Amino acid sequence: LAHGCFDSGVLSCCAGAKNDGMANWIPQQKVLEEIYKLLSDSHVAISAVQQECQAKIEHYRTSLPDFNSYLCFIFTQFESGALETRQIAGLLLKNHIRTSWAQFSPQLQAFIKHAILACLAHPQRPLRNTAGTVVLTIAKTATLESWPDLLQHLWGMLNSNNLDQLLGVFDTLQKLTLEMPQALLSERLNNPLQHLVPAWIRFFSHSNSILVESSITCLRQYYTLMPQAVTLHMKEILENLFRLATSPSPGVRRAVCQSLVQLAYVRMEMLAAHIPQIIQYMLGAMKDADDSVALEATEFWTSISEYPDMCKTHLTPHLPALVMNLLDRMPFGPIELTFLRSLEGDDETVPDSDQDVRPIIVSGKVVGHALDDDDEEDEDIYESLQGDWTLRKSAASGIENLALVFQNDLLQPLLNQLPARFESAEWTIRESAILALGAVAKGCMDNLTPHLPNVLPWLINSLKDATSHIRVITCWTIGQYAPWIADQTRSNPQSLGPLLEALTGRMLDTKKRVQQAAVSSLSNIMERAGPSLVPWIQPILTNFMHAFGKYQTKSRILLFDAITVLAEAVGPELNRPEFINLLLPPLMEYLNRLTDDDRKLFPLLWCFTSVAQALGQGFVPFAQPLFARCIRLMQTTLQAYQVAKQQNEEDLPEKDFLVGALDLAAGIIEALGATCLPLLQQTSFLELVGMCCYYPEAPVRQSAFAVVGDLAINCYEYLTSKLGEIVPLLIQSLPAQHIELSSEQDRLANNAVWAIGEITMKSGAVMDHFAQAGLLDRLISIMTYDHHSRALRENAAITLGRLGYVAASMAPRLNEFVAPWLRSLRDLHEDQEKASAFMGLCAVTKKNPAVVFPFLTALLEAFASWEVVPQALAPEMYQLCVAFKQNLAGRWEGFYATVASRVRDRLHQKLNGFC
Repeated sequence: LAHGCFDSGVLSCCAGAKNDGMANWIPQQKVLEEIYKLLSDSHVAISAVQQECQAKIEHYRTSLPDFNSYLCFIFTQFESGALETRQIAGLLLKNHIRTSWAQFSPQLQAFIKHAILACLAHPQRPLRNTAGTVVLTIAKTATLESWPDLLQHLWGMLNSNNLDQLLGVFDTLQKLTLEMPQALLSERLNNPLQHLVPAWIRFFSHSNSILVESSITCLRQYYTLMPQAVTLHMKEILENLFRLATSPSPGVRRAVCQSLVQLAYVRMEMLAAHIPQIIQYMLGAMKDADDSVALEATEFWTSISEYPDMCKTHLTPHLPALVMNLLDRMPFGPIELTFLRSLEGDDETVPDSDQDVRPIIVSGKVVGHALDDDDEEDEDIYESLQGDWTLRKSAASGIENLALVFQNDLLQPLLNQLPARFESAEWTIRESAILALGAVAKGCMDNLTPHLPNVLPWLINSLKDATSHIRVITCWTIGQYAPWIADQTRSNPQSLGPLLEALTGRMLDTKKRVQQAAVSSLSNIMERAGPSLVPWIQPILTNFMHAFGKYQTKSRILLFDAITVLAEAVGPELNRPEFINLLLPPLMEYLNRLTDDDRKLFPLLWCFTSVAQALGQGFVPFAQPLFARCIRLMQTTLQAYQVAKQQNEEDLPEKDFLVGALDLAAGIIEALGATCLPLLQQTSFLELVGMCCYYPEAPVRQSAFAVVGDLAINCYEYLTSKLGEIVPLLIQSLPAQHIELSSEQDRLANNAVWAIGEITMKSGAVMDHFAQAGLLDRLISIMTYDHHSRALRENAAITLGRLGYVAASMAPRLNEFVAPWLRSLRDLHEDQEKASAFMGLCAVTKKNPAVVFPFLTALLEAFASWEVVPQALAPEMYQLCVAFKQNLAGRWEGFYATVASRVRDRLHQKLNGFC
């Protein structure tokens, strides 16, 4: 072998080791040589060689019973082997432990444990660290309780004077505290943490800075949990952290800053008495010569912003200095500049690689009330560059969060700094100043309003800057002021012209990052401008389709999102022949170029969905080919699923094509309304939807349930043949108990309860059978569990209201849920769904007024929540109010005086002068 022969001394290392049952195991030299050479060759930078090695390693793993013993021997005991090869052996062993530990014999497990513990003190750091990783893997796979010798061994190493042992044990403890903090609190193990905390504090004074840093890091993992073992020593811990804050070691200073920031996030009360000193320290640490220390110090300002009162009390005098320090840390750093230099040159014609495009996440359509649009955020400018979290990003985040707290108090020192930076000859300084202006938009918008008429033209001019990175950040910053721009557009639509011309110009930039920033910025503005965009539809669409012809994949995906935003903003105003002819033919042509297994279909399908809903009947000429594409996608995927199921394959076909097809079909049905019936009758669509309702992956069922609801609204007769099968599936998708739901389960239940409500509106008293067969139980369970999402509870409230109008079985159970039901109904935004729910509320209250009577105040508050009472609902509410008033007779005035005056005034105004 290249790294020396296997003499008898080496082989005897294994045979003579204490290994609890494998003392007589001796590796066969020929096999050992083969495995060692295989591992050595596996890191050769030739893919063909690597693939051959991987195949041989897999052969050994499955055919050689002692393969893991050989890996353990090479990793822990073959001292003449190459370091990298031994590490590979250790990492392979770790992977096998993670997947197959339970299948290892007790003798092999004991052999590995003994050898790995000995390796924790190896003089070579890479082997020590790999051994620590193996220890962690065993502990996570088999639990600490199953390895009682581990903690005893680690404790012995902590009391050693040997530096290699100390470095090894701290590396292992860091891994354990990070990955398994709760395990060290186990009472079954006699709460090891109570012994470890004093030991870690003792190492705060060690002469080796790595050990000091490690001890600080181990303790930091418990600041969120804050067990008694840490609380009892917190005074001593803080004293040591303050003492070490000026350590000559950057690693120790960084660990101190990390600890103080962590405590500020989760246990600010423990730092409260020291905040003035900590502020002074962090202001200085932000300027540390070591950027990693400065980064951790800068994080402090985001953490303290979580406590506005404390911020204002202690930070106000320091704001000028703090703002200046944050601005000084916002220009790109050396690593970021190196990356940016790799992006120089025009790249609009360079195709995007798979790595350039974010994975397309398909989660399925969510329908109904109270949807939270904030779940999908725009790409964060702090994350828009590749690489780790940096000092620049931290400083920008800090000033953004502080602006939310201080608003105008922060704006003044910022405005004192920005003009000179805007005029700097250094493009990085100018760029960081524009970034700062965008970062404070949310917090300082109102106070900046007088300045924005002058600032916006300057930003528009910056869109022409020769440096593409300034064009990028200017697009982003303009997007942050979209609310103000939208307000100006609503009052003066022509004011949008210069900005629109500038942004659409940047959409055609020769740099892809500028294109993408411009599209995102314009999307922000369009989303808020809404119908005031109508005069600008033509130029916007013209530029969109010009850009569409030249964009690469990532820019095109963002453009589809922008078209979606435009369609949702202007709605039916898009339904004009000139707009349709400009928009739809290129999109249809692009769709026809994509194969059925191309994931670039998804953003296009979503775009078509919104366009269809905006065009309504104007979408008819395009509905048939698109609907046929949906049918084909559904058939192909469902057929592949049936094959996989019959062959017991674990890997299911790609669900996202089903989800995308279902969502577009729902959009077409919603757009065409009842006129879509001929289109549906020509296909097997209903059968396919029924199959999707049984699909094992929740997002598919979620989208299928949305289709069911849309069919109930628009083509109820078409759906009736499947109701007996589908309604029970909808009911089964609702939580039967008070349990926490994952976001996926919540979306599924949300769509199911919404679809049930829409079916109830059309089916009438037929739903009483389902109400008695479990539906009512599950709706009440949702209604009475506050930990469900607001959307789910409000959709359940609407469905309960609709059931109340048709299901006789509901009134006797009103006492089980009336209080939370009234709260949810009160908070609904006004639309037809709320109106139908209130009609049901009135109907069921008439049947069981005695149950509602104790909650009369809540009922009146719900009635008063209406701004515009629907014509059919007003007399129903008025009659109930009169009936309760008559029932109380002489007690009414005393009761009504306890009702909030706002509610009384609204009822008087909305319900025919009721008082």
